[in-house]
Amino acid sequence: MKASLSRPFRISALVVIGLAAVLLLSVLSSEPVPLYAHANVELSDPAPESELDEAPERIVIQYTESLEPQFSSIKVLDANGQRVDGADSAVDRTDPTVMSVSLPTLENGTYTVSWVNVSTIDGHRVSGAYVFAVGEPISGGYEVEDEPILQSQGEPIYRWLVLTGALLAVGGLAFRVMIINPPLSVISRGRGVALVRSSLLRRGEILIWVGVAIAALGSILQLIQQAATTFGLSFIGAIGGELRTIVLDTDWGSEWLLRMFLIGLLATGLGIARTGFLSRALPLGLGSLWEMWFALLLVPGAGVLFALSRISHGAGTPGMMNTGLLLDFVHLLAASVWVGGVFQLAAFLPILLRHRDSSVVSRILARTVPRFSAVALISAIVLVLTGTVSGWTQLAAWEALDTAYGYALISKLILITPLLALGAINLLWVRPRLGDTSSKSAVLLRRLVTAEAVVMLAVLLAAGYLTALEPGRQVASREAAAQGPSFVETAEGATIETSLSHSRVGPNVITAMLTDRRGDRIDDASSVEFILTGLGADIPSDLARPVDTGDGVWILEDYRLSVAGEWQIETIVRRPNNFDARTAFRFDLGGIGDGGSTLFSANPQTAGVLLGGVMLITGLLFLFSSVPLGSIYTRSGLAIAGPGVAVAIAGVLIVGINFSDAGEDVSKLQNPFPPTADSVALGKVGYTTTCSACHGERGIGDGPSAATLSSPPADLTVHVPLHLDGDLFSFIRDGIPGTPMKALSNVLTEDEMWHVVNYLRELARQ
Repeated sequence: MKASLSRPFRISALVVIGLAAVLLLSVLSSEPVPLYAHANVELSDPAPESELDEAPERIVIQYTESLEPQFSSIKVLDANGQRVDGADSAVDRTDPTVMSVSLPTLENGTYTVSWVNVSTIDGHRVSGAYVFAVGEPISGGYEVEDEPILQSQGEPIYRWLVLTGALLAVGGLAFRVMIINPPLSVISRGRGVALVRSSLLRRGEILIWVGVAIAALGSILQLIQQAATTFGLSFIGAIGGELRTIVLDTDWGSEWLLRMFLIGLLATGLGIARTGFLSRALPLGLGSLWEMWFALLLVPGAGVLFALSRISHGAGTPGMMNTGLLLDFVHLLAASVWVGGVFQLAAFLPILLRHRDSSVVSRILARTVPRFSAVALISAIVLVLTGTVSGWTQLAAWEALDTAYGYALISKLILITPLLALGAINLLWVRPRLGDTSSKSAVLLRRLVTAEAVVMLAVLLAAGYLTALEPGRQVASREAAAQGPSFVETAEGATIETSLSHSRVGPNVITAMLTDRRGDRIDDASSVEFILTGLGADIPSDLARPVDTGDGVWILEDYRLSVAGEWQIETIVRRPNNFDARTAFRFDLGGIGDGGSTLFSANPQTAGVLLGGVMLITGLLFLFSSVPLGSIYTRSGLAIAGPGVAVAIAGVLIVGINFSDAGEDVSKLQNPFPPTADSVALGKVGYTTTCSACHGERGIGDGPSAATLSSPPADLTVHVPLHLDGDLFSFIRDGIPGTPMKALSNVLTEDEMWHVVNYLRELARQ
C-alpha cells in the first residue's frame, strides 16, 4: 500500500501549513512590537531614589536571571548627561546575576544609572534607568530615554514551531516504541499483516521526520531573531556575522548549539534506520535491531526536550531552578506522548480504514487504540498536574492572573477544554463501540482524532505565546511594589483605609482615609496616629503622626522604612464624643533597591515536593496500566512498566530531598547582636582567622589563597549589600554548593558567625 497521506489528512496538513505560512509572512513584513522581558532588577545598591550623604564607590545591581556579559552594561550620567563612572562595567564572575561599575569621587548632585542586559535564559534584551542623589535632594536628573524592550511578533511563532516539531518527533518515537511496535510484533505472523505493518511504520517515520524538520526550522528562525534582538537589527539584517557571535560567544548560543546537536543526532539516527543492516535480528530473542534502534533514538529526542526546558521560565525561577527545570521537562515529556500519539493515530487510521482485510485491521485496532488510550489518559493527567504546579510557580498570587501572562494561560486552558472533551469522547464512547472497519464508530474515531490534532496545534500556539511573555509573578510583584499594600477595616463606626505608596525599603508615604457607615468622609477626627513596628528585625515601635489634609485624608510624608522584612502598622483614629477607632495590619517590605520582581514567589520546597508527588503518581499510573499487558513479565507490558518504575523512584527521591530541605527559612533568620563596636571587633577576629585568606583583608577576593581556588572568591564589597543577615549567616554556616566556599560550622560558633556578619556589613561600607 502506498504510504501517501489520506485526503482528509492532506487537507488538514495543508490548512496547518497555510496557517503557518500566513503567520510567518505577517511576521516578516511587520514592525517589532514590545513584549515583556525577563531579566529584571531584583536589588540595587544604592537604591532608586536614594538621597545619600556620601557618594558610593560602586553601583551594584542584581537581576532575576543570569546575564550575557558581552551584551550587558551599566553607565552613570550626571545632570548634564556626561558619563561619570569608571567605564569598567562587568558581570560578576561568581554570580552572573550581578553587574556592577565603579565610581570616582562624585560631587554633590543628582545622578542617573542607566543599564542594559541580555538574559542567558531567554535571550531577551532589557534596559532601564533610575536616579539617586549625593549630598542634596533629588532634583530632576538627566533624562534617559530607555531603549524599548522590543521583540519580534515572530518569537511566539518560532517557539511554536520548535515546540510542535519536538513533540511530533519525540511523541512519534514514543508511539512507535510503546504503542504500535509491541502489538504488531505479536500479530505479525498473521496473513496480510506485513503490508499494513510496512505502511503504518513508514507513515509514522514520515511524521517523525516532519517533526525533526519543523524543530530545526524553528530553531534557526529563533537564532536569527535572537541576533536581531541583541544587536537591534531587522530580522533580515541579522543574517550575517551576528549569528556567529550569538552562537559562539553567548550562553544562549551554547544552549542553541546543544539543541541543534541533539536534533542533528536524531536526524542521523532516523537516517541510519533506513539502511538495510538494521533489519538483522538480535540474538537471545531480544527483538529486531530495528525496533531497538528506535527505542535508543528516544534518548536524543528526550534530550531535545530537556534542552528546551533549560531555557524555560521554570529554569529561570529564583530559588527553584532545578525543580522548575524538571517540572517543565516532565510536562514536555507528557505532552510529547499525547501530542505525538494523536498525530500518529491521525495518520494511521485512514490506512487501516481503507484496508480490505477487516480482520487484520480489527486486530490492530483492538490492540493499539486501548493501549494508546491508557497512555494518553496518563499523559493528560500528568499534563494537568504539572501544568497546575508550573502555573502556580509562575503566578504565585491571584493578582498575577491580571497580567498578559495570566491572560495567555487562561486562553491556553480554554483551548485545552475541548481537547480534553474530544479525548474523553474517544476514550469513553467511541473506543468501546469499535467493531469492524466499516462501523460508524471507526470512522467517527478518525474524524475526532483529526480534530483533536488540529486543536492541539492551537494549544501549542498558545503555549508559544505563553513562553514568550514575562512570568505573571514578576509583573504582579512590580505592580504591587509600585502601588504598595492597603488595608481596610471598620472599627467603632469608622472605616479606616491605610495604605503605603510602595513596598520597598526607603522613604514612604503612608495614608489613612476615613469614612463613616454611609461612605461619607469623616472630617471631624481630632488626630490620627500610626504605630510602626519592624517585626522581622525586632525594631521597637515608633509613633508617627500624619497631617490632616482635609476631607478625611491624613498623610505621613517621607517616613523611612529602613529594614526589609515583616512590618506592622497600627492606625488609631481619635474623634470627639466617640471611642477611639484602632486597626492594624502586617505586610512584607522588599530589600534595599528591591525592583519588586520577587514580591510574589512560590515556596521552593513546596514546589519540589509537588514535583516529586507528580512523578510518583505518574510512575504508579504507568505501572497499574501495564498490569493487563503482563506488567514487567512481557515485552508489551515492560514497554510501559519500565518507564513507570524509573519515574516513580525518581519521584520518591525528589520528595525525600525536598522534605529534608524544608527546614528553616534562612531569609527569616535575624541577627541577635546589634552591630555595636564590640560586636564588629569580635567579627573582625573571626573574619581574619577564617575568611581573609581567600577574600583578603578588604574583602575584595584578593587573599593569599585566592589563586589556588577553582573559582575566584566573591567580592564581598559587592555581594554583602545584596543579602539579608540570614542569608550571610547561612553562607558562613553551610557554605555555598558548587563554589570553594566551605561550611564553617565546625570552626566558628553561631555567635561568632553573627559577629562576622556584622563585621562584613562594616567592611562593605568602607
